[in-house]
Amino acid sequence: MQRASDGVCRRAVCMGRSLRETGGIFEMPDGKDELISIIIPVYNVANDLDRCIRSVAGQTYRNMEILLIDDGSTDGSGEICETYADGDGRIQVYHKENGGLSSARNFGIRKAAGNVFAFVDSDDCIHNRMIEILYRNLCDENADISVGEYQRVEKNSAVVQEAVSGITAARSSVEALALLLGRDPMYNTGVVCNKLFRRKVFEGVEFPEGRLHEDEFVIHLLFGNAGRIVYTSDILYYYFVREESITGSYSKKRLDALDAYEERFRYYERKGLSDLASAGFRRYLYIVRVNYHAYKRWYPGESDVLMQLRARHAVQQSGYRRTVPMRLFDRSPTLCFLVNGMLKLGRGRSYIWE
Repeated sequence: MQRASDGVCRRAVCMGRSLRETGGIFEMPDGKDELISIIIPVYNVANDLDRCIRSVAGQTYRNMEILLIDDGSTDGSGEICETYADGDGRIQVYHKENGGLSSARNFGIRKAAGNVFAFVDSDDCIHNRMIEILYRNLCDENADISVGEYQRVEKNSAVVQEAVSGITAARSSVEALALLLGRDPMYNTGVVCNKLFRRKVFEGVEFPEGRLHEDEFVIHLLFGNAGRIVYTSDILYYYFVREESITGSYSKKRLDALDAYEERFRYYERKGLSDLASAGFRRYLYIVRVNYHAYKRWYPGESDVLMQLRARHAVQQSGYRRTVPMRLFDRSPTLCFLVNGMLKLGRGRSYIWE
């Protein structure tokens, strides 16, 4: 078999079934089993990769191609990918120069043969029925995006798969865009890894390369391109908490989120969705305030960045009302933070005053 390098696939025929398959296969009642492309960017995750690939290869839905995009790994992850490809004809391995998560995902989309996509991060894993459930919901509701819930899992903890309920809810594109601004965890997840997408929603959309919070830059565009989105409350994706989340450390690249949220409310403006644009504007300035206080805590000596954040928050936008917390922050970020602390004690909320 041909070995892949520089973006050339180590290609085997995608037969839709593992040679070792002995049972547990799901098939749509009407025989409508589309090829689904599972895109997995891989970069230096040798300790976690086995768990991820096994969870994907063991899906009850079998007509899949599994694209392992080795993004220049140096820890043997690429060799692990090749080993799995030797035993499963659905697995394709690509090796490319390191370009980051967005670059690997964009590469995978270009190589995918299916008209339905899923994305899995290589240090996470998924429920063994995730693709089956999301695809069935996609077809039943004639939707373009199918969404499941995800669960945060502490590193080195075991995953316990819960029974599925089958509870679903379908929403229009505009309704789904509005729900992104809400607090219901079933609807407001701005990540792509707990979802199934039809290829057409990616027309004109790419993940931004070289940026953190890449999902936040594109999720509203994907929802905007969809005619219908279906949700289930079933937990289907297991997100393993990264080291920086455990320690509570703050990365300067989190400031990328500001551009993502600004682009989102500008998108609502262009679409003529005035109520969503107003809510998106408030959420954007809330993210500015959150990042200001986090940045000041971790990098108190970098006054230039703090001044830039204050200036960004103070920019007046025609047609948008300045709320009390906005005006208070513009006057004194410290006072705004103190008032937020008092509200947190009184209401039990853990976010900067919105």
